[in-house]
Amino acid sequence: MTGKTEPLFAGPDDGGKRLDRVLRRHFPRLALSGVYRLIRRGRVKVNRAPASPAYRLKPGDRIDVSADVAALARDTTMERTAPLTGDRRLPSLPVLYESEHVLAVNKPYGALVHGPDSLADIVAAEYAGEAPSLSFRPGPAHRLDRNTTGVQLFGLTLFGARALANSFHSHRVMKIYCALVDGEIRAEEEWEDVLERDDARRLTISARPDAARGLSATTRVVPLFPGKRFSLVFFLPETGRTHQLRFQSSRRGHPLAGDAKYGGSIDRSRYLLHCQGLAVRSDDLSLPPLFAPLDRFGRKTVEELFGRSAIGTLRRLCRERLTGA
Repeated sequence: MTGKTEPLFAGPDDGGKRLDRVLRRHFPRLALSGVYRLIRRGRVKVNRAPASPAYRLKPGDRIDVSADVAALARDTTMERTAPLTGDRRLPSLPVLYESEHVLAVNKPYGALVHGPDSLADIVAAEYAGEAPSLSFRPGPAHRLDRNTTGVQLFGLTLFGARALANSFHSHRVMKIYCALVDGEIRAEEEWEDVLERDDARRLTISARPDAARGLSATTRVVPLFPGKRFSLVFFLPETGRTHQLRFQSSRRGHPLAGDAKYGGSIDRSRYLLHCQGLAVRSDDLSLPPLFAPLDRFGRKTVEELFGRSAIGTLRRLCRERLTGA
């Protein structure tokens, strides 16, 4: 290889992965055929020697890439940027739990989990330096909607991300949402639906009989403080479909109060949907039950409608449900 090069170093999460796949992941603007061409022409070397595209990387391997190629792809690579906050503890994101492999934060109202300037970007920037990787960046294990608050999990390592994904896929994650709905719900119910997305209107709807792919959705509903106008409930979803809770409650005549998109009362500034508790069963991770306190809006809403003691009752009932105590 002649000319200037830019060295990259394989991290722990890159170990055992093929050179071509890691480069493709690190330089998303390059097609896989382009990666092969660079390797074939000697513009990529591993530990200063030619390598096959199928070479399995080891942590610490040095990968030299022609500087002009690196510069071309720099604006869209997974480069590690400087932390977006000055404090390691993410002061703008209350940390509920942190280990080597997993991070849990209390997601604020209005924050995006994915996309530009999202929680994913902040967490990746803050934690990527712990175990630098060319092919993996810390990211969310699930996604709360923009206006939903509460427990949000992130995998900080490939090991943690895979373990969380396995738990979600095998339905070994218990989630408890606190919600304020219109109308009175007095008895526990189980809601089952088959859903599809109306992409044009960005709504979740009941699947049509001719729908190519309907997605099943199941939620257990537990009334906490029923009232003639509003009820405070727990939602215990067994599935995680887009807008599942908002649609299912609306379909049964109890939309989230303030959720105008799904027919909720419009005299409230926003709706209350909060992932208050979450427990992960995993063969690989040992996580404690996680609890997220309500934000100021949530506390004020609950206290005004159901009394100041309702906050403590809500916390106790959530812990009992999550831990079985």
